[in-house]
Amino acid sequence: MNFFKTVLASALGFIISWIVVIVLGTVLLFSILMAVLLAKTRRPLPTVSQDSFLVLNLQGELNEYSRDSETLDISSLLYDDKEDVVELGLSLDEIQKALNIAAYWNNVKGLYIQAGNLECGAVTAQEILNSISDFKKHSGKPVYAYIDQMASQHSYMIATTADSIFINPMGAIALHGYGVSPLFYTGAFKKAGIEPQVFKVGTFKSAVEPYTETQMSSASRMQAESYLSDMWKSYTNIICENRTLTTGKINMLADKYADLMSADEYVENGLVDSVCYETDVLSFLGGRSKLYKIRDFLHKARLNLHRDNFFIDNKEDYMIASYSYDSLNSPVRFIAVLYAAGQIYDSPTPSGLLYGGKEEIVSSRLVRNIEKLKADTLIEAVVLRINSPGGSAYASEQIWHAVSELNKVKPVVVSMGDFAASGGYYIAAGASKIVASPSTLTGSIGIFGITYSAEKLAEKVGLSADCVKTNRYTDLGSLMRSMTPAEKNLMQSYVNRGYKTFVERCSQGRGISRESIEKIAQGRVWSGSKAVEIGLADTLGTLNTAIELAARLAGDTTLGKRVVRYPFKKTNQEKLSEFVDEFKTMNLNMSAKKVLVNGLEELKRNSGVMAVMPQMIQE
Repeated sequence: MNFFKTVLASALGFIISWIVVIVLGTVLLFSILMAVLLAKTRRPLPTVSQDSFLVLNLQGELNEYSRDSETLDISSLLYDDKEDVVELGLSLDEIQKALNIAAYWNNVKGLYIQAGNLECGAVTAQEILNSISDFKKHSGKPVYAYIDQMASQHSYMIATTADSIFINPMGAIALHGYGVSPLFYTGAFKKAGIEPQVFKVGTFKSAVEPYTETQMSSASRMQAESYLSDMWKSYTNIICENRTLTTGKINMLADKYADLMSADEYVENGLVDSVCYETDVLSFLGGRSKLYKIRDFLHKARLNLHRDNFFIDNKEDYMIASYSYDSLNSPVRFIAVLYAAGQIYDSPTPSGLLYGGKEEIVSSRLVRNIEKLKADTLIEAVVLRINSPGGSAYASEQIWHAVSELNKVKPVVVSMGDFAASGGYYIAAGASKIVASPSTLTGSIGIFGITYSAEKLAEKVGLSADCVKTNRYTDLGSLMRSMTPAEKNLMQSYVNRGYKTFVERCSQGRGISRESIEKIAQGRVWSGSKAVEIGLADTLGTLNTAIELAARLAGDTTLGKRVVRYPFKKTNQEKLSEFVDEFKTMNLNMSAKKVLVNGLEELKRNSGVMAVMPQMIQE
């Protein structure tokens, strides 16, 4: 009996000892973690050194809105420290935010522009240029620019805001004018045995010409000459004003293809001020240790500065700022800038679901964000920033409806970027006011539909098809045969109806008769300056112009200083959840018939009825 008591006591003692060890170990571990966290919080915040320069590196592709707002950043799932993540292309909103902060932060002595091969449109470049001009105006701080290898035309235009421009002895400046050079697939399709079947409305709706013609039509050439002339005029005016040159001088240099001139010739012609190596410029600025890139600068600013200038891009900051000025019963109000950039789609592309995909407008996603802004009582007005050549006509209609419904509740002002054409103009038509840049390409009010017949291709490779059907048009649109005249009439009627709806939306939104819209529609692309003249836009200006206009329409001009960028930046958990949901619903069907025509994603997605503008600009 004593033996069992001894054994039981020993076992109980062993268990109690382990419980004590586990409890003490847990407490000790928790204490260590708390000590580490407290040590981190007591650690001085990283800051920007005094007499520093903000560095604006104009290199690579530039987006309207930072991509990590909606899309999943795979790299950030692997690293906790943002500084370990490879810095991808910057966005317009990040640059504007950084310049706004740097203008009023005493630690920032000036701005250093590294002018490289920037990939962006003319309007986006002008937005940056205007932000730099505001930086100089409000701060009085110096701006220097350096051209290393090749500065693109838009990169150089931005650099002309600098007080001094330096160039490497082997550096170059692109200065050769604007152009469009569409690629025509008609001959290749004919040889392959593919027959595009096109249905369109609009004399100027030239987006389908690459599939039906071998060269630009006279109408297409005429409209291109018109808007390119307006864009180049705007460009040369900016260069002439900033560098005190004449338009004749700029055109003379462009005609000589200034891209291949020597550095000394750039100095002689007044395009730059001095030739030197970047090490000399950096020594002049005070050394690399005091230069801060945009992303790093914003990270440090976010940790150190009070939010006097809002430009809020995440939900947490928004809720804090909402109650930072007034009592809980009277929260501060905001203007929301909602970004809509890229081609318009019904659903996300496979590449668009992942970080690094092209900017795109997904109707379901954008409508969801519009609905959120409509219900948000802290948002007094909305600026819809559009940079889109158009896309799906169906998706454009859904977005137009959401914008129109939002406009009934609170003012909506559209700010047009490089493009707001075709479907891009469609979604703008529901707003109260439209602000365009002189170089914006807009209008293109027209509809087209395109399907493909691979009947001859099938014959070449020995394929044939048969069909048993219950009704006359069961297999309408089959890739294995051409459409009959009756089927083509049906398709043309469908496209005509879509065009009629498009014109009606523009007529309602702009308060212009349908007949007047018809005269300026027909698929024609207009420059922003012409768009104001003919009533497609209300005024010329920048994103800030649209923000100020929205504040006036809301009856509170102070709203212009309280801006939130939308959609809010999401956590990776939120983005991962949305990624999984959208991936499940995305149409990944790739039938063998479609692969016969073209396995490319874009050709697949761009079939059907579209409202998209023609060829892109080459600078």
